[in-house]
Amino acid sequence: MRKTDRISKAFVMHATLLVSYMMTMESGASFNPAFGMAQSLYMIGIYNNNGTGLGSELAKFTWVYMVVPYVGAAIAALIYKVHSSATSTK
Repeated sequence: MRKTDRISKAFVMHATLLVSYMMTMESGASFNPAFGMAQSLYMIGIYNNNGTGLGSELAKFTWVYMVVPYVGAAIAALIYKVHSSATSTK
């Protein structure tokens, strides 16, 4: 029974990641915040070097790659605390 549980958990996790990846395929989103930040800085440099001036427009949104992972972690911690306190009182 334990092996079946592990296999089913792995399948569900794989399917969730696959669906998440398919939904964000063309948006430029990434699962790894460090990669997202590096990609953003790289594109800012590329656009500043080609003379379009688009790099300064993209630089306005760099804060998203720095702040949003911490906000997501705080929300996940809050949900965990609420869930664990609700299950422990039963």
